[in-house]
Amino acid sequence: MTLAAFANLLQAPFFIIDVKGPKTFIFRSINDCFAAQGGGDLSTSFGKEISEAFPTRLAETLIENYEICRSTGEPFRYEENLQFNGQPRWWATTLTPVKDNQGCVTQILGLAQDITRHKRIELDAVARLGKISNLNNDLKVFASIAAKDTRGPLETILALLNIVNDGFLDLGDQKSAQLKMAISKTEETIVRIGDIITAAGQMGGDDVSIQEFNFGHLCRDYFAQVDPEGELEIEYPDIVIASDNAVTQIVLRQLIENAAHYCETLIRIDMDPNQSKPGFLKFHITDDGVSEWPNCRADRLKILPATEKEENLAGLFACQNLIKSLGGEVSQSVDKDASTVTISFSLPTTTEEPSVTPSLEDVVT
Repeated sequence: MTLAAFANLLQAPFFIIDVKGPKTFIFRSINDCFAAQGGGDLSTSFGKEISEAFPTRLAETLIENYEICRSTGEPFRYEENLQFNGQPRWWATTLTPVKDNQGCVTQILGLAQDITRHKRIELDAVARLGKISNLNNDLKVFASIAAKDTRGPLETILALLNIVNDGFLDLGDQKSAQLKMAISKTEETIVRIGDIITAAGQMGGDDVSIQEFNFGHLCRDYFAQVDPEGELEIEYPDIVIASDNAVTQIVLRQLIENAAHYCETLIRIDMDPNQSKPGFLKFHITDDGVSEWPNCRADRLKILPATEKEENLAGLFACQNLIKSLGGEVSQSVDKDASTVTISFSLPTTTEEPSVTPSLEDVVT
């Protein structure tokens, strides 16, 4: 039985890549399951180099993945967000190298799992948690302010009651007992208000989920969707960072789509750790979509909407709230001379400096 025939027996998407040299790969075939689950009719691309078989940006991200497997000679596991036909889909992919007698990688076998549904549930849940977290922060502020505003007058009332009670003569109508009860209840209320202030200060203190992931890989996948033919001038850091993976995916995709919607020819992503507050990484996403309207785009909508009604694109306001829910910051700047708009944001991290090599967690040993 040939490898291609065996692959068609697998109930999981499977593909074969021929290796011709560094960053030179031939798209050999996919199995029937891959074609049915999102690969579509790719038979016309069989036998072609990856750079010829797929749009420019998609080819770039595929080649980078295959090159890691080829150069290390080890299996490589990762998540990717690709668009072959129709809507983008999430895949959990494992690449396995096939070596000749000299130990050179001659083929790469790929096994993929469509995790789109799982990923959507995960990202939707993260977005909702971000919204809840921001509501929680609003409640925290409200509870704290309300409690402090109430405690002051109550302390004044307590002082006045103590003055009245000092030397008070009961004429047999139980007013002394009632006065003491009022003092006791006021004291209890002040203590409870103190408890509310303490509890409010502890709200929203959950730990952020930090893990290491390939930031450059995410950029490649998203740019392959917004600029498939490579018509834009695009720059981004090819780095591995430690932060909240799911939040970064949502934020990065939203801001890249926003930049692509308004830009003329340029999108640039810079990491700026030197200007980040301790425990955070700061990024800048710049595009040349400046307009004549102050702090607005060409459609007169705000660069960073303050409400959902001021949205440039659906989700941009929610994106800001998600960043802030993790303690991050979002800001904007406009350079009229360079005709550029920059949106800056920061995300929590546990590392001082990002790595420029693939995460070891992605390599299957």
